[in-house]
Amino acid sequence: MTELTNYADIQKVYSIWICNENIPKKLQNTVTMHSIKKSDVIGETDEPEEDYDLINVIIIRRGKDDSEPIFDYLSGVFE
Repeated sequence: MTELTNYADIQKVYSIWICNENIPKKLQNTVTMHSIKKSDVIGETDEPEEDYDLINVIIIRRGKDDSEPIFDYLSGVFE
């Protein structure tokens, strides 16, 4: 029930996506983080970042190069 939800209790979340197949060559062996940022369009607000920056999405795109530790580790996990 929405009226019982305490939005002050929402915790920050990290969603990690690991891409293994059909990755374009230029995107292989990359890690990208997407996050929510505030942009005042009309007027200005004074909202603390911790009130709206509640999710980060991390996309790991594997490739053939295992020189970075994260890619070396994932090769072991997925093979």
